[in-house]
Amino acid sequence: MNSICCLLDACTVINLIHIDDNDFLLKKIKKLDVYINDSVFTEIRNNVYVKPWRELGSNHIDKAKREEIKKEIEQKLTFYRGKKNNNQDLLDDLGDDYFDRIKSLTNYTKRKNGELYSTGQALFLSRNNFKNVSFYTDDYPAKNDFADFFHDQQIGQIRDSVDFIILLYWLDENFTDDQLKNKLNELYSQYATEVVLLKKKLQKFRSEKIDAQFLKSKKEIALKLNELIRQLDIYEFNEIMEYYNFFVGKKSKCNDILNILQEYFSVFELDNNQKEDSLLIKIKKVSADIGKVKILKLNDLIN
Repeated sequence: MNSICCLLDACTVINLIHIDDNDFLLKKIKKLDVYINDSVFTEIRNNVYVKPWRELGSNHIDKAKREEIKKEIEQKLTFYRGKKNNNQDLLDDLGDDYFDRIKSLTNYTKRKNGELYSTGQALFLSRNNFKNVSFYTDDYPAKNDFADFFHDQQIGQIRDSVDFIILLYWLDENFTDDQLKNKLNELYSQYATEVVLLKKKLQKFRSEKIDAQFLKSKKEIALKLNELIRQLDIYEFNEIMEYYNFFVGKKSKCNDILNILQEYFSVFELDNNQKEDSLLIKIKKVSADIGKVKILKLNDLIN
């Protein structure tokens, strides 16, 4: 199994942590050749507690429950921490401008981030270790940004959390169809809950803050907000990042809205192009096909 080289992004690891009861998935992941960029691990550390703390709420916090959750997450983080690289080692070996060169080669116009650093690490792993690398991320815009580079350089593939869970499934003869469906449903819930919460917060802002005066002075912002809420209501994520970028550009006029969007940024990472389904639709389709479309394991090949 160690011949399967898996480079994990922050959103993938965070979701794996949140849906993994009793280390069911972690025990299987430990058998793989796993890598995490140290920039990505920083993102994981900064964001892995956002959902559980939000769910506990700020009032009447159950301290015992909080400590229980923290202990469980920290135990999982110990494994992932052991899989992170040191970007400085890459720079020492390949030159201080290595990631700048990757940025140029990929025509990446955004600031350097975990996905860019991971792409640079993936290229190094493929050349240095002579391995095909699968980079697992649920950030569909990032997938679109780097997919051509992965293909052209024959690094490997960019996949998502659904693909990673399916990989764990076919590698383990004891991983049942029901368990697969359960994990996919839990993954769906992670994202669907975020979509619903974001929509509710935006609706609350609209009902409380948008009045005649707001419409008069910030009509464009109000219209964009209405459009975004409609998109969320029908789970339409195609080009949804454009709404986020719009509010970033209007930050001085709508900082309160931008703060809400930033809290639920994972929703905007679901942005998909028209060539493929959104992650939520993919989860539904794969889950519905379990039992109809057989994912073959080794024992299934034996007559």
